[in-house]
Amino acid sequence: MAVCLLDLFAPLNAQDDAPKVERYLSRLGLSELRVRLLEREVEQGGVLKDRAARKLADAYAQALMDATDDQSRFDRLKQQIDKLLLASPEASTPALQVGLLQAEFQRGESLLTAWMEDPRDMQALARAAEILRPLATELEAKGKELTAAADKTAEGLDAIKGEDARRVADQELFRQQAVIARVNYYHGWCRYYLGVTKRDAKNAEADFTAAKVQFCDVLGVDDEKDFADVEDVPSLGLESTWRARTVLGLALAQQGLGKQRAAERCFSWLQHASAPAGLRDQGAFWQLQGLLNAPNLRGAADYAKKKVETLASPPTPGKNSLCIAAIRAGAAVDATSSDGETARTLIAAGIRGLARLRQFETLSQLVAKHKLDEMQEKSASFYLSWLQGRAQFFAAEKTKAAADYQAAAAALAAALDLPEAARDLFAAAQCRYHLAWCKFRLDELEMAARLFHEAAPVLIEGEKELAVQAAWMEFSSFQKLSERKKEKKYAASAVAALQALRRDFPDSEQAGKAELLIARLQQDLSPEDALASLVAIRPTEPNYASARLEIAQLQFQKWTKLKGDKARASAAAAEAFSAVDTLLAAKGASADQKLRGCLIGLQIALDTAPVDEKRAASLLDTATPAGEALSPQSPLAAEFHYRRLQLAQKTGDKTAMNKGAAWIAANAAGSPYELPALVIVARQADDSVAAATDANRQELQEEAAEIYARLASLVGDTPEAIAGVKNALAINSKLAHYDEVLGRWKAAAARLDKIVAAMPSDKKYLRRAGIAHFQAGDHARALELWRKLLGGVEGGREEWLEAKYHQLVCLTKTDRASAARVWKQFKLLHPQIKSAAWKYKFAALEADLAK
Repeated sequence: MAVCLLDLFAPLNAQDDAPKVERYLSRLGLSELRVRLLEREVEQGGVLKDRAARKLADAYAQALMDATDDQSRFDRLKQQIDKLLLASPEASTPALQVGLLQAEFQRGESLLTAWMEDPRDMQALARAAEILRPLATELEAKGKELTAAADKTAEGLDAIKGEDARRVADQELFRQQAVIARVNYYHGWCRYYLGVTKRDAKNAEADFTAAKVQFCDVLGVDDEKDFADVEDVPSLGLESTWRARTVLGLALAQQGLGKQRAAERCFSWLQHASAPAGLRDQGAFWQLQGLLNAPNLRGAADYAKKKVETLASPPTPGKNSLCIAAIRAGAAVDATSSDGETARTLIAAGIRGLARLRQFETLSQLVAKHKLDEMQEKSASFYLSWLQGRAQFFAAEKTKAAADYQAAAAALAAALDLPEAARDLFAAAQCRYHLAWCKFRLDELEMAARLFHEAAPVLIEGEKELAVQAAWMEFSSFQKLSERKKEKKYAASAVAALQALRRDFPDSEQAGKAELLIARLQQDLSPEDALASLVAIRPTEPNYASARLEIAQLQFQKWTKLKGDKARASAAAAEAFSAVDTLLAAKGASADQKLRGCLIGLQIALDTAPVDEKRAASLLDTATPAGEALSPQSPLAAEFHYRRLQLAQKTGDKTAMNKGAAWIAANAAGSPYELPALVIVARQADDSVAAATDANRQELQEEAAEIYARLASLVGDTPEAIAGVKNALAINSKLAHYDEVLGRWKAAAARLDKIVAAMPSDKKYLRRAGIAHFQAGDHARALELWRKLLGGVEGGREEWLEAKYHQLVCLTKTDRASAARVWKQFKLLHPQIKSAAWKYKFAALEADLAK
């Protein structure tokens, strides 16, 4: 394609036409074609050769900048440049000189990168310093030289009178400033890297400071108040990769100087939407690497430890790089040195992060490469023990040998006994999931069922597919037990497991299968049989706590059927409460099981009249630690906060009520608890609007409108819903009110039309709809509404005058001749208007019609 286009321009390659073609290609941004054209001019020689050579040199310089991430292209350009300078030494322009310095810089940078990937490679660090030290001096000198030349060009601008000459001079100054920015960019990175090679913050301070100055100059910012004055992030131009990397350099330089607050602000700029996506993803990695470069090992360990807690699937290159960098840095430290403990913290953070991201293959490679199991001293690591057990389990899956499953189970169980397992519940749940599989393969089905049951609710937070699988495998374990031992208690447990799966994962493929399976299992199992089977499970059996939860659920179902029967409801509630109490006292019951039991008890206590506030408060106190620790995505979270909201309503605790409602409104959209919570939030929003000042009234009105819009979508906003659903009229009317006060007349008119359709004779809504359409400029529809309203009010009254006035005004907009006739009739019947409110409006209308 390029050759064809150049051939197309071949007839124009005369000396007079070549510059035109070159400018044309430049305007189109066809840089490769422009370079080819200039190369052809240089080869052809002639009077334009020198000029073409200089232009070609500048084009090569720009291409070098663009080829920063393409080493093969960069090397090819370097060869072309060497060839050009050999043939035309005068082509050594400032831009090209800077481009060649860039090549030297990249040599030094590649050595720094090699050291970051292997912090023990001190030879790479020393060689980088040898390259960067003289290069920094050259770049500084080149920057001063180019700045002086640009200043001279700028000083001469005022003396240039001709418009064309002035434009050429402006373009030259712009080119000079662009080259200066490039010099400053590389000078900044050169000085930063040079500081890193010194491995001592005090010795590197001058280099880090010089780097900061250069980067600030490129970006046009200063570090007063730690960049607090830089509020307009889009103005930094971060969509340009090299400007975004300038911000990265500035952030790293600030870290090197120990100015963490300023560094944090710079790193935050890189999370702006305008920054390249790859750099946004790598932000946390560079923040850690900057601390390691400073060097600030303790700060790096603290940051890594904190950051890995936020990691969740899916893995990304940036997340993985963060963890790998922590492990590499920790592994490079002498374990017997004073930094040994800090290094172990770094390694542990990296291991934990990769485990959370399920990057087990990468983790296994790092463990083997750095011998991490040896470096963690004699104290066992949960993550490494889990990794070992996991590897053994997958090996056993290939051999299917019982001994291999037993070895894997022993390793996984040992990992779960370590203190770290109690601190990282999510990782422990993954470990427990693999242990459950080992037990399932070994036919230790009761233990497998218990382990799967314990793992499922925790895995929901970050591994929903595993959570669904765990819930299904709990059922599978009980089903096998039922088929093998022919005991009804196992069938009852299998049914309960399927019911829990349907409740917690209603959208899963397994939930679709559950209904039929439940029906089959229940054919031979009455509720009484199920209850008796579950009661027979002894406290010493591994699934005792699960059985007590299932008993509580069965008793709850019994109470649900009987709660309308005054004679039997009280006894059914007492039985359910007793089952909940037994569950809460059960040894080995998990936090999840106890929470589910408390929620059962709370629903009964709060739905029974009179409310047993003392029992409800006790159950809520028991549930709160586990309930507040739930992820918002947990199926139990919304119910927990709703029960707390209900109790607050019963006891009159307005603060707790508003807090619970706000949580549900923010986190439980689509749940059955959203509607009652939003009603409370809406009332609170109305109160806030009523108490608002002029400064914040509109903002609060907009927030209230959003809440009522959610309510309207829940209760319905069709005429049928407004007429037939409780509270639908009030909610839609209130939403229309907020649209009215916010001046959103079209939206208000559309909603009020639906209300009028539901209540066609209501004068209040006819009037509001008429005003809304009038304000929205829909005079034809407004006229229709005002005419209808006129027929239902007594002539001469205030409301009649209002309707008549709007009727006439709408007619002036839609049919002026008719408006004049109606006005004459009105004047004959009502020659004098006594209403002070309408007298002057009708006078103005008369004056308008007289025009």
